[in-house]
Amino acid sequence: MTRLRVAYAGHDFFSSCLELLAQHADVDLVLVLTDEPGGQPTDNVRAIAAAQQTPVRTGRWSTALTDEFNDISIDLLVCAAYMYRIPIEELNVRYAVNVHPTLLPEGRGPNPLAYLTFDYPQLNGVSIHEMTPELDQGPILVQEPFDRDPGDGFDEIFLKLWAYAPRALRRLLDDVDHYFANKLDQA
Repeated sequence: MTRLRVAYAGHDFFSSCLELLAQHADVDLVLVLTDEPGGQPTDNVRAIAAAQQTPVRTGRWSTALTDEFNDISIDLLVCAAYMYRIPIEELNVRYAVNVHPTLLPEGRGPNPLAYLTFDYPQLNGVSIHEMTPELDQGPILVQEPFDRDPGDGFDEIFLKLWAYAPRALRRLLDDVDHYFANKLDQA
């Protein structure tokens, strides 16, 4: 298998995915994008990037960041709880995916967890979908459902998402070409 040059965009919510990328034998982690200090929690993301000696960029996406991104030849962009819109249509990247904390197409949007956790437990799971210019509407590549116990609250759901997200991402990494060739449009 050819090593993938990977960029990661996100904060600590799904930093378990970044940890997987940093440890994966077939991944070269070449760029990490996260929030500025004082924004979303980023201590885990920053520590993982520092341990890998991977450059970190913070703040809103900019033209300069697009240029830098395109200059370093990224094979895979993994977006996992990134707080800014990524202009995917301007990027030269072979694959771009988003890790989403629901079983899409339900729960689209920037923060579906309150809706998910208490109103629709049957939607508990992680979706990895292809990024498109339309938020959370790209074809589904991998889904990893999990059960909600009757007493589960936000903390328990968060811990399950923390554990299931890298499982779904590992499945994708094991055969990226296969999952992209067999992607499913969201119903």
